[in-house]
Amino acid sequence: MFEAPLRPQIEALLEGLPARLKWAAHWMLKHPDDVALLSMREQARRAGVAPVTMTRLAQRLGFPGYDDIRALYSEHLRHVAVVTAPSPEVTAVAPGCVPDEMDSIRKFASDTNLLVESFLTPSILRQLERVSAVLRGSQNLYVLGQKWDYSAALHFTQMISAAGRGAFLLDGPGGTGIDAFRGLKKSDALLVISTKPFISGVNRIAKHAASHGCAVATITDCEASPLSQVSKAALVLQSANRSALRLGSPAFLAAEAVAILMTARQGRTRRSSRATTVLSSPKGAHSSTMHDSNGQHWLRLWQADS
Repeated sequence: MFEAPLRPQIEALLEGLPARLKWAAHWMLKHPDDVALLSMREQARRAGVAPVTMTRLAQRLGFPGYDDIRALYSEHLRHVAVVTAPSPEVTAVAPGCVPDEMDSIRKFASDTNLLVESFLTPSILRQLERVSAVLRGSQNLYVLGQKWDYSAALHFTQMISAAGRGAFLLDGPGGTGIDAFRGLKKSDALLVISTKPFISGVNRIAKHAASHGCAVATITDCEASPLSQVSKAALVLQSANRSALRLGSPAFLAAEAVAILMTARQGRTRRSSRATTVLSSPKGAHSSTMHDSNGQHWLRLWQADS
């Protein structure tokens, strides 16, 4: 990271700026590299403000528009790169790794750092609060995630259960996890973790829950998610993934953030007698049967011997 060329001017203006301009200014101070490299719209998104806010900040700094600031930062970054570029003989590379491999790790670390920092932007904080509020007030909490989203859904369920707030993970052999919805109530809530490419089966389950009055909240990586029409709240967390591999960190971090906020607001509560995490049958496990208010068998769960 290089020193922001407009740091003195920005710091001199900070105290007198309106809230949204101040958010944008703080973001510029923390991310001078991104000011040079990213589009104005992407910078505004990461700062949690509208693009026009970036233009207004540029005008406060004496520039016609924000592109002029980007040009200044880009030129400064090119100059720093030429002056500080290390010679080949002093470039450190971990034993057993070629430079290209190390570069992929640096990009991964940088992308993950930006992802974590995005939780402090006002827009993400507002989304977190809305999702947490929908789930926190439910009588029964269901969690759904399939294929690449399953591990994040399982992780969220385990975190919530360990904190004393029961949750049902809609998973079971042969798709039997969905049987839990036979007792669905309007006081219940469903958290759906659904990222691109979206799974049609997940969409159908979520829409079924919403049609029965269940409050649906989603964690996704796309504002145009198919579940946007049925979700009461959504946390949209996008990662600038430059890896050829599919990364699970955005969904994991989002699930952890929601769980942390829920337990922080609610505190440790008594476990619901119905709260059970549904897992595949481990060695030494036995089956148990749950019944509804009419005495009818409705779900078979697996519980490990303690």
